[in-house]
Amino acid sequence: MEQFFCRCVRLLFPWWPRNSPTILAEVPRGPGEETSGPVASAEGVASDDLTLIKGIGPPTQERLRSLGVKTFNDLATAVPDDLMARMKSVQPVSLSQVRRWIEGAQKASGSRP
Repeated sequence: MEQFFCRCVRLLFPWWPRNSPTILAEVPRGPGEETSGPVASAEGVASDDLTLIKGIGPPTQERLRSLGVKTFNDLATAVPDDLMARMKSVQPVSLSQVRRWIEGAQKASGSRP
């Protein structure tokens, strides 16, 4: 549901910053009120929606997550040759494709080397 909301916001408000971190905090509850479920906090870093990067779909996102690449920053700081070699075990990709993913992640995370 959150991914759907993020995509709708980006369609409706293209000027909305993509690289702003989304941190969900616990909402203080009164006595007897139940929480709606687990909420990510600043300590527990949530995974980013890597499908926002051109060329990464849901299956590729899951393959990247299985290799430990869960956030834009993880992907932005990856070494292209190393990531391509690690991806060979789950999905063959070209070096140019991996470089485009890394560039997209750098833009999304706001970091440039």
